[in-house]
Amino acid sequence: MAVLKWIEGFKFEGTFDSGHSIILDASLQAGGKNEGPAPIELLLVAFGACSGMDVISLLQKQRLNVRSFEIKVTGTRRDECPRYYTAIQVEYVLTGPNLDRSKVERAVKLSEQKYCSVYPMLTGKARITSTIRLEEG
Repeated sequence: MAVLKWIEGFKFEGTFDSGHSIILDASLQAGGKNEGPAPIELLLVAFGACSGMDVISLLQKQRLNVRSFEIKVTGTRRDECPRYYTAIQVEYVLTGPNLDRSKVERAVKLSEQKYCSVYPMLTGKARITSTIRLEEG
């Protein structure tokens, strides 16, 4: 469960069962004070984090030596209300010695098609594309 408490203007504090909390706000252009992420931005973070946790878990089980892992998630929104994402692009950037591309591709595919709970909630509205970039290091 999440509980949202209105603070002022468009700013809310969201508190979760885990005890964690987050401040959300609207941008200056939308009339807020830009003191926290907008709710729509959290969708991209939630998707990236959900998939990233799956991918890193799968790769660690395969004993791949991942030294750094970054997920870049960008979205394109409709111009009309409701302004939901119509396209989401995900770039998985992994650094490590001799990373096996086929294992990384399989981990990403398993995350997106089986494990990530956020992915299926977005697929009805957004076209999701993924790319993988492996860097030696």
